[in-house]
Amino acid sequence: MAPDPSPIASPVERRDAARPGGERDPVLAFVHIEKTAGTTMKFVLRNTFGRDHCDSIHSLSPVFTEEDYRRARRFFPDMKSLCGHNLVCPTELLPPEVRYYTILREPVARTVSQYQDHCLRQGEERPLEEWLRDPNLHDVMVRRIAGSDDLAHAKQLLRDRYLFAGLTERFEETLRLLAHHSPYPLDLGYFVRNAASSNQHKKRILGNAAQVALLEEANQLDLALYRYVADELFPTALAALPDDAPRPRPGAYTRRTWRERGCDFYNKNTWRQANKLRSWLGR
Repeated sequence: MAPDPSPIASPVERRDAARPGGERDPVLAFVHIEKTAGTTMKFVLRNTFGRDHCDSIHSLSPVFTEEDYRRARRFFPDMKSLCGHNLVCPTELLPPEVRYYTILREPVARTVSQYQDHCLRQGEERPLEEWLRDPNLHDVMVRRIAGSDDLAHAKQLLRDRYLFAGLTERFEETLRLLAHHSPYPLDLGYFVRNAASSNQHKKRILGNAAQVALLEEANQLDLALYRYVADELFPTALAALPDDAPRPRPGAYTRRTWRERGCDFYNKNTWRQANKLRSWLGR
Protein backbone atom coordinates (compact mmCIF):
# COMPACT_ATOMS: atom_id res chain seq x y z
CA MET A 1 0.00 0.00 0.00
CA ALA A 2 1.31 3.44 -0.89
CA PRO A 3 2.13 5.63 2.13
CA ASP A 4 -0.15 8.52 2.98
CA PRO A 5 1.08 11.72 1.39
CA SER A 6 2.22 14.56 3.57
CA PRO A 7 -0.56 16.99 4.50
CA ILE A 8 1.48 19.73 2.85
CA ALA A 9 2.09 17.74 -0.34
CA SER A 10 1.07 19.27 -3.64
CA PRO A 11 -2.07 18.00 -5.45
CA VAL A 12 0.07 16.01 -7.89
CA GLU A 13 2.05 14.41 -5.04
CA ARG A 14 -1.16 13.42 -3.24
CA ARG A 15 -2.63 12.04 -6.46
CA ASP A 16 0.48 10.04 -7.35
CA ALA A 17 0.83 8.66 -3.83
CA ALA A 18 -2.67 7.24 -4.14
CA ARG A 19 -1.77 5.28 -7.29
CA PRO A 20 -0.41 1.73 -7.11
CA GLY A 21 3.36 2.08 -6.77
CA GLY A 22 3.02 5.86 -7.14
CA GLU A 23 3.25 5.61 -10.95
CA ARG A 24 2.76 8.74 -13.01
CA ASP A 25 1.30 9.19 -16.45
CA PRO A 26 3.96 9.51 -19.17
CA VAL A 27 5.27 12.95 -20.09
CA LEU A 28 6.40 13.65 -23.65
CA ALA A 29 9.64 15.65 -23.60
CA PHE A 30 10.66 17.49 -26.77
CA VAL A 31 14.39 18.22 -26.65
CA HIS A 32 14.23 21.47 -28.59
CA ILE A 33 17.35 22.30 -30.59
CA GLU A 34 17.51 25.78 -32.06
CA LYS A 35 16.31 26.32 -35.64
CA THR A 36 14.90 22.84 -36.24
CA ALA A 37 11.21 23.80 -36.69
CA GLY A 38 10.82 23.55 -32.93
CA THR A 39 8.61 26.63 -32.65
CA THR A 40 6.11 25.06 -35.05
CA MET A 41 6.29 21.82 -33.07
CA LYS A 42 5.71 23.78 -29.89
CA PHE A 43 2.51 25.22 -31.39
CA VAL A 44 1.23 21.67 -31.89
CA LEU A 45 2.08 20.77 -28.28
CA ARG A 46 0.60 23.89 -26.71
CA ASN A 47 -2.50 23.69 -28.89
CA THR A 48 -3.01 20.03 -28.01
CA PHE A 49 -2.28 20.04 -24.29
CA GLY A 50 -3.06 23.58 -23.16
CA ARG A 51 -2.11 24.03 -19.52
CA ASP A 52 -0.83 20.45 -19.37
CA HIS A 53 2.18 21.56 -21.44
CA CYS A 54 5.23 23.03 -19.70
CA ASP A 55 7.90 25.18 -21.34
CA SER A 56 11.00 24.21 -19.37
CA ILE A 57 12.88 27.38 -20.32
CA HIS A 58 10.71 29.34 -17.87
CA SER A 59 12.34 27.48 -14.99
CA LEU A 60 15.13 30.04 -15.60
CA SER A 61 17.68 27.25 -15.11
CA PRO A 62 20.39 26.84 -17.75
CA VAL A 63 19.93 23.07 -17.44
CA PHE A 64 16.54 21.66 -16.45
CA THR A 65 17.13 19.29 -13.55
CA GLU A 66 15.02 16.84 -11.59
CA GLU A 67 14.54 19.53 -8.96
CA ASP A 68 13.16 21.85 -11.65
CA TYR A 69 10.92 19.04 -12.84
CA ARG A 70 9.52 18.40 -9.37
CA ARG A 71 8.84 22.11 -8.99
CA ALA A 72 7.16 22.22 -12.40
CA ARG A 73 4.82 19.40 -11.41
CA ARG A 74 3.36 21.67 -8.73
CA PHE A 75 2.34 24.15 -11.46
CA PHE A 76 1.42 21.48 -14.01
CA PRO A 77 -0.14 18.67 -11.91
CA ASP A 78 -1.43 16.86 -15.01
CA MET A 79 1.65 17.54 -17.14
CA LYS A 80 1.64 15.60 -20.39
CA SER A 81 4.18 17.56 -22.42
CA LEU A 82 7.47 19.32 -21.74
CA CYS A 83 9.85 21.10 -24.08
CA GLY A 84 12.73 23.55 -24.06
CA HIS A 85 16.24 24.49 -25.08
CA ASN A 86 17.47 23.77 -21.54
CA LEU A 87 16.69 20.06 -21.72
CA VAL A 88 20.36 19.12 -21.85
CA CYS A 89 21.11 15.40 -21.63
CA PRO A 90 17.71 15.02 -19.94
CA THR A 91 17.88 11.22 -19.99
CA GLU A 92 20.43 11.47 -17.17
CA LEU A 93 18.45 13.99 -15.13
CA LEU A 94 14.70 13.38 -15.30
CA PRO A 95 12.50 10.63 -13.83
CA PRO A 96 11.38 7.48 -15.66
CA GLU A 97 7.92 8.65 -16.70
CA VAL A 98 9.50 11.11 -19.17
CA ARG A 99 9.61 9.99 -22.83
CA TYR A 100 12.07 11.79 -25.13
CA TYR A 101 12.11 12.86 -28.76
CA THR A 102 13.87 15.53 -30.78
CA ILE A 103 14.28 16.97 -34.27
CA LEU A 104 17.61 17.28 -36.06
CA ARG A 105 18.47 19.43 -39.06
CA GLU A 106 21.31 19.38 -41.55
CA PRO A 107 23.97 21.05 -39.37
CA VAL A 108 25.35 23.66 -41.78
CA ALA A 109 21.84 24.86 -42.62
CA ARG A 110 20.87 24.81 -38.93
CA THR A 111 23.88 26.84 -37.83
CA VAL A 112 23.45 29.39 -40.63
CA SER A 113 19.81 29.82 -39.61
CA GLN A 114 20.83 30.34 -36.00
CA TYR A 115 23.40 32.96 -37.00
CA GLN A 116 20.85 34.68 -39.24
CA ASP A 117 18.31 34.67 -36.40
CA HIS A 118 20.86 36.28 -34.07
CA CYS A 119 21.52 38.96 -36.69
CA LEU A 120 17.88 39.72 -37.45
CA ARG A 121 16.37 39.43 -33.97
CA GLN A 122 19.20 39.93 -31.50
CA GLY A 123 21.25 42.61 -33.25
CA GLU A 124 24.30 40.40 -33.81
CA GLU A 125 26.90 42.46 -35.67
CA ARG A 126 29.94 40.20 -35.61
CA PRO A 127 30.90 38.48 -38.87
CA LEU A 128 30.28 34.75 -39.03
CA GLU A 129 33.98 33.92 -38.52
CA GLU A 130 34.05 35.80 -35.20
CA TRP A 131 30.66 34.49 -34.08
CA LEU A 132 31.86 30.90 -34.60
CA ARG A 133 34.75 31.41 -32.19
CA ASP A 134 32.28 30.66 -29.40
CA PRO A 135 32.67 26.90 -28.75
CA ASN A 136 29.11 26.76 -27.38
CA LEU A 137 27.91 27.21 -30.97
CA HIS A 138 29.77 24.11 -32.19
CA ASP A 139 28.11 20.67 -32.47
CA VAL A 140 25.00 21.91 -30.70
CA MET A 141 22.93 18.81 -31.46
CA VAL A 142 25.38 16.28 -30.02
CA ARG A 143 25.97 18.34 -26.89
CA ARG A 144 22.26 18.93 -26.31
CA ILE A 145 21.53 15.21 -26.43
CA ALA A 146 24.64 13.81 -24.72
CA GLY A 147 25.56 16.74 -22.48
CA SER A 148 29.08 16.65 -23.95
CA ASP A 149 30.88 16.16 -27.25
CA ASP A 150 30.54 12.37 -26.98
CA LEU A 151 29.17 11.39 -30.40
CA ALA A 152 28.93 7.70 -29.57
CA HIS A 153 26.88 8.43 -26.47
CA ALA A 154 24.55 10.73 -28.41
CA LYS A 155 23.95 7.97 -30.96
CA GLN A 156 23.31 5.43 -28.22
CA LEU A 157 20.81 7.69 -26.47
CA LEU A 158 18.87 8.40 -29.66
CA ARG A 159 18.83 4.70 -30.49
CA ASP A 160 17.96 3.32 -27.04
CA ARG A 161 16.37 6.05 -24.93
CA TYR A 162 14.43 8.24 -27.37
CA LEU A 163 11.04 7.43 -28.85
CA PHE A 164 12.43 8.71 -32.15
CA ALA A 165 14.53 11.45 -33.72
CA GLY A 166 12.80 13.45 -36.44
CA LEU A 167 14.16 15.62 -39.23
CA THR A 168 13.30 19.24 -40.01
CA GLU A 169 13.50 18.47 -43.72
CA ARG A 170 10.80 15.82 -43.26
CA PHE A 171 8.62 17.60 -40.76
CA GLU A 172 5.26 16.07 -41.69
CA GLU A 173 6.64 12.54 -41.36
CA THR A 174 8.18 13.59 -38.05
CA LEU A 175 4.75 14.68 -36.82
CA ARG A 176 3.31 11.32 -37.86
CA LEU A 177 5.99 9.56 -35.81
CA LEU A 178 5.13 11.73 -32.82
CA ALA A 179 1.42 10.94 -33.16
CA HIS A 180 2.22 7.23 -33.43
CA HIS A 181 4.38 7.18 -30.30
CA SER A 182 2.31 9.58 -28.22
CA PRO A 183 0.20 8.01 -25.47
CA TYR A 184 -2.23 10.91 -25.99
CA PRO A 185 -4.20 12.02 -29.06
CA LEU A 186 -2.67 15.03 -30.81
CA ASP A 187 -4.08 17.89 -32.84
CA LEU A 188 -1.70 17.83 -35.85
CA GLY A 189 -3.00 21.04 -37.40
CA TYR A 190 -0.34 23.73 -37.63
CA PHE A 191 1.09 26.69 -39.48
CA VAL A 192 4.75 27.57 -39.86
CA ARG A 193 6.04 29.68 -36.96
CA ASN A 194 9.23 31.69 -36.46
CA ALA A 195 10.21 31.80 -40.14
CA ALA A 196 12.97 34.29 -40.95
CA SER A 197 11.81 37.68 -42.21
CA SER A 198 14.75 37.70 -44.63
CA ASN A 199 17.21 35.07 -45.89
CA GLN A 200 19.86 37.49 -47.10
CA HIS A 201 22.43 36.34 -44.54
CA LYS A 202 21.83 32.68 -45.29
CA LYS A 203 22.10 33.13 -49.07
CA ARG A 204 25.30 35.13 -48.77
CA ILE A 205 26.99 32.64 -46.45
CA LEU A 206 25.95 29.49 -48.31
CA GLY A 207 27.31 31.06 -51.49
CA ASN A 208 30.74 31.49 -49.88
CA ALA A 209 32.79 28.28 -50.01
CA ALA A 210 35.22 29.44 -47.30
CA GLN A 211 32.41 30.19 -44.85
CA VAL A 212 30.69 26.90 -45.59
CA ALA A 213 33.98 25.14 -44.82
CA LEU A 214 34.14 26.95 -41.47
CA LEU A 215 30.61 25.82 -40.67
CA GLU A 216 31.44 22.23 -41.56
CA GLU A 217 34.54 22.33 -39.36
CA ALA A 218 32.48 23.62 -36.42
CA ASN A 219 29.93 20.84 -36.86
CA GLN A 220 31.92 17.66 -37.53
CA LEU A 221 30.17 15.72 -34.76
CA ASP A 222 26.75 17.06 -35.67
CA LEU A 223 27.29 16.11 -39.31
CA ALA A 224 28.05 12.54 -38.24
CA LEU A 225 25.03 12.41 -35.93
CA TYR A 226 22.74 13.83 -38.61
CA ARG A 227 23.92 11.24 -41.14
CA TYR A 228 23.32 8.48 -38.60
CA VAL A 229 19.75 9.60 -38.02
CA ALA A 230 18.96 10.41 -41.65
CA ASP A 231 20.47 7.18 -43.01
CA GLU A 232 19.59 4.70 -40.25
CA LEU A 233 17.27 5.70 -37.41
CA PHE A 234 14.73 7.77 -39.32
CA PRO A 235 14.18 5.30 -42.21
CA THR A 236 13.85 2.46 -39.69
CA ALA A 237 11.26 4.42 -37.70
CA LEU A 238 9.29 5.25 -40.85
CA ALA A 239 9.33 1.63 -41.99
CA ALA A 240 7.61 0.67 -38.73
CA LEU A 241 4.99 3.43 -39.04
CA PRO A 242 1.53 1.97 -39.73
CA ASP A 243 -0.39 3.22 -42.74
CA ASP A 244 -3.20 4.46 -40.52
CA ALA A 245 -0.95 6.66 -38.38
CA PRO A 246 -2.51 10.14 -38.07
CA ARG A 247 -1.53 12.63 -40.75
CA PRO A 248 -0.60 16.28 -40.19
CA ARG A 249 -2.86 19.09 -41.36
CA PRO A 250 -0.56 21.91 -42.51
CA GLY A 251 -2.42 25.16 -42.89
CA ALA A 252 -5.30 23.97 -40.67
CA TYR A 253 -4.63 27.10 -38.63
CA THR A 254 -3.59 30.48 -39.96
CA ARG A 255 -2.96 32.14 -36.60
CA ARG A 256 -2.42 31.30 -32.97
CA THR A 257 -5.41 29.73 -31.21
CA TRP A 258 -6.84 30.75 -27.86
CA ARG A 259 -5.80 27.41 -26.39
CA GLU A 260 -2.21 27.83 -27.52
CA ARG A 261 -2.15 31.45 -26.32
CA GLY A 262 -3.60 30.44 -22.97
CA CYS A 263 -0.86 27.85 -22.52
CA ASP A 264 1.80 30.42 -23.39
CA PHE A 265 0.23 32.98 -21.03
CA TYR A 266 0.17 30.53 -18.10
CA ASN A 267 3.77 29.46 -18.71
CA LYS A 268 5.04 33.04 -18.89
CA ASN A 269 2.85 34.73 -16.29
CA THR A 270 2.50 32.03 -13.63
CA TRP A 271 5.28 29.44 -13.95
CA ARG A 272 7.99 31.90 -15.04
CA GLN A 273 7.00 34.63 -12.57
CA ALA A 274 7.00 32.15 -9.68
CA ASN A 275 10.54 31.15 -10.63
CA LYS A 276 11.62 34.78 -10.86
CA LEU A 277 10.23 35.36 -7.37
CA ARG A 278 11.94 32.26 -6.03
CA SER A 279 15.23 33.44 -7.51
CA TRP A 280 14.76 36.91 -6.07
CA LEU A 281 14.08 35.46 -2.62
CA GLY A 282 17.19 33.31 -2.93
CA ARG A 283 15.34 30.03 -2.45
